[in-house]
Amino acid sequence: MNLCSMRLNSTTLTGDIHRVTIVDFQGHSHNLNRYKTMWNIPRQVSSTMMELNIAFFAKAIGDGTTAKHFMELSNASKKAINSIFWSASKKQWLDY
Repeated sequence: MNLCSMRLNSTTLTGDIHRVTIVDFQGHSHNLNRYKTMWNIPRQVSSTMMELNIAFFAKAIGDGTTAKHFMELSNASKKAINSIFWSASKKQWLDY
């Protein structure tokens, strides 16, 4: 799979039809994505890891624009996950 097909796959899986927006306790909106997979298609077990992998390989081949884009996606994902599941007062991750 090349970077173009990875980018297309990411766009398909994270497009508006798959987007769910939630608001955390601080009033910040976060976009979550849902997707449907089939047995013969690679599964995104960890979208944040996928985004980091694409950024790494894009940087390795000199595609700074794609690397920056996927690093931004990864950072947004981590921010959303932390905002929703991390409890600073309890110092633990919550599994709702």
